[in-house]
Amino acid sequence: MSIINQRFATELGYTAIPYKQMGEGGGQGVPYMARLSPSMPGEFVMKVFSDELDPKVIKMRNRFLIAQQFHKLNPIFCTPFDQIVHPTLAAHIASFAPGVALNDFLANAPNLMQRLCLAIAIVKAVLIMHARNIAHGDIKPENILLSWYGNAIQVHFIDCDNFRANGAPPPTSYGDPAYVPAEIHTPMEKGLVALPDRYSDAFSLGVVLHIVFFLIHPCAGFDDNLALYKKALWEGNWLHDPYQYSLSKCKCGKPPGILNGQIAQLVRRSLSLNQKERPTPEEWLRALIKALREVCPCPDCGGLLLAEPSRRICPYKNVPFSSLNIVTPDGRRIPIDSSHVAIGRDHLISKYVSGEHAIFRKVGCETYMERRSDNDIKRFVNGEWKSLAKGLQVCICKGTRLKLADVEILIE
Repeated sequence: MSIINQRFATELGYTAIPYKQMGEGGGQGVPYMARLSPSMPGEFVMKVFSDELDPKVIKMRNRFLIAQQFHKLNPIFCTPFDQIVHPTLAAHIASFAPGVALNDFLANAPNLMQRLCLAIAIVKAVLIMHARNIAHGDIKPENILLSWYGNAIQVHFIDCDNFRANGAPPPTSYGDPAYVPAEIHTPMEKGLVALPDRYSDAFSLGVVLHIVFFLIHPCAGFDDNLALYKKALWEGNWLHDPYQYSLSKCKCGKPPGILNGQIAQLVRRSLSLNQKERPTPEEWLRALIKALREVCPCPDCGGLLLAEPSRRICPYKNVPFSSLNIVTPDGRRIPIDSSHVAIGRDHLISKYVSGEHAIFRKVGCETYMERRSDNDIKRFVNGEWKSLAKGLQVCICKGTRLKLADVEILIE
């Protein structure tokens, strides 16, 4: 029967009036845009659960989820705050979340810094649920909506209805097969019960973050047949691992080599068959916040990546990073092609230049200079020469002008 424009009393004393169906819905139910009376600011979604589900069980689960008030803990949550009062119909009400699903948002390729911030927001949401011993149960791109708010990205979790928690009946459906681990998928294939927990959430979170980091699913390029698909998702392998495979088979998305060893290890552990090896949201959060400080451009192609001292090859072009050169006043070019290039009186003719005045270091894709002398080193910044403290290590790039004592050098 149609429920459009019907009036439904709610537990909080409102009257909910659904006025437009939002798509076909999922296996659990169908969402509708709804008005609340007395008038309440904002737009609302009334999710009507399938009549094939036990309404008593659904209402108990709704009541538990409403009591968590997740939307008050973090604005990322668009979880229900009310449900209707009806003898046979189960439906809850949440604020409307603007935006498009994660995969559609990522199609516009936000940069690495933006994707790391997005990953942090997603991880924080899972962390909040796990802190209350609640497993989300259905972490996937379709349940994460995003939109631009000026230069900021708004992130919303819109569906927590597959949650599992003590004090609530078990979930009535399972997560998406493309985002659940083997311990959930294998029983599902056999028609057996498989309940989510924080370990299955850790797997699903890793798959979603893989999409955020690289714009591809872990199975991308490995989905020609079922056996290869299973190997890529349910056998504990990360087939895009840049530390084990020289090149990913997939030519789309971003190269996995843009991350550093710490983040790569967390992705690898997320897909592990050993449930307890999978990283917690706390581990992800620490690593991602640290990674924000390590984003840098490739000096050759300009593509963003995470600084990694052991990296020698541009992950975008798959060619070695070029080396910078020190150009002396007499035109000599001294390559900075190792982790220790000492420059002093042997290279620069001046009684004020020390024997080892500065050390230049090539570390991964970046080049640094450290003042070693008591005599001054200045860098030309914003139209003026500024002194650098002894022992200070600064990142330099093509075009940097330095003055070692009274001798000016150029970095090319």
